[in-house]
Amino acid sequence: MINTIKTTMIELGEIKPNPFKQFIKKGKLDEEVISKLMEGYKQTTFHINFKARENAKGEAELIYGHHRLEAAIRTLGKKYKIKLDIYPLEEFSDENMLLDMIRENLTQRGDDYKDLADCIILTKRWLEGNRTVKLLDSSKKTHKKEVSLRDISNFLSNQGRSISYEQIKKHILIEDNLHPDLKEKIEISSGGGKISDNKIGFEVASYLAEFEKSEQKILHKQIEKGEMNRKKARTLLNEYKDASEEIKSEVKRGKVKLEDVSIEKFKEEIKEKADKSKGKDKGKAKVKELKKYIREGENLIGGTNAEIFKTCVFFEGLTKTGLIHNLDWNTIYDMLENAQKGGNQYVKFAKAIMEKI
Repeated sequence: MINTIKTTMIELGEIKPNPFKQFIKKGKLDEEVISKLMEGYKQTTFHINFKARENAKGEAELIYGHHRLEAAIRTLGKKYKIKLDIYPLEEFSDENMLLDMIRENLTQRGDDYKDLADCIILTKRWLEGNRTVKLLDSSKKTHKKEVSLRDISNFLSNQGRSISYEQIKKHILIEDNLHPDLKEKIEISSGGGKISDNKIGFEVASYLAEFEKSEQKILHKQIEKGEMNRKKARTLLNEYKDASEEIKSEVKRGKVKLEDVSIEKFKEEIKEKADKSKGKDKGKAKVKELKKYIREGENLIGGTNAEIFKTCVFFEGLTKTGLIHNLDWNTIYDMLENAQKGGNQYVKFAKAIMEKI
């Protein structure tokens, strides 16, 4: 026989939280939300009804509305009595408690990164087979079955929030692999954003999570210093990912900036060509005419000159017109080294020239 809901008068302080609330932001509530609710309760008559279930101990467990309950307690006191509808345990299972709490978090505070992230991870663990509060809270996770991104997406969609497989994948990657110190820096909003003011946009956090934890904080510091947007951060991190171990080591030691990884990789290629060309054609690089132009003596680059020639204007001119003449790979390497010392504008033009050879 199906039991019916009972209505009782109960003190606010006697209502227990949803047992799954501890898995959303570790049970912590948003003080800003509570303050706004308190202002409302002070100005109007308190009449919000809560719903709860009776647990195995006979206690009333709140289904959802934890911010409202806390605001009411702070405004009216723990002894304040309200009329409460209570479902019997037989009619409101753990799964019902989980679903209703996730549904409220997704629909009411779904743009909050931490709320969304915790809902995704909680869903994943629940679907894996950890279907009690005790199992979810255990350090020994019980994974009875594999759960796909589609499974998680479908589950959350049924709770009123459609989330792409890619977004779910990024949240899981961050949860599993991002350094704990960096997790604390992720912006509340789940947008991309810049790395600045000691905060990390969600997208950039997902990029950093692709690396070893020992590298993440070093890479984060470099990106933070440059106040880069997610597009630039992604580009530089991809350059770093494909770099040699020697270059990565230099970045970790602070000898090479993340922004200079591209030019360092290019220098490695040039050095390799220089080593292979020893004894062949006097180490001369094979060059081709970029555009038809009248060669002038000042545009000749000698095979032994290791200095940056003329100015950045001269380099820019060579990328547009001219035949680079009598240039060997070792000189190219020396030019790049000197360009780095001269500043970013030199590197830009020097690299542009060399890529055309």
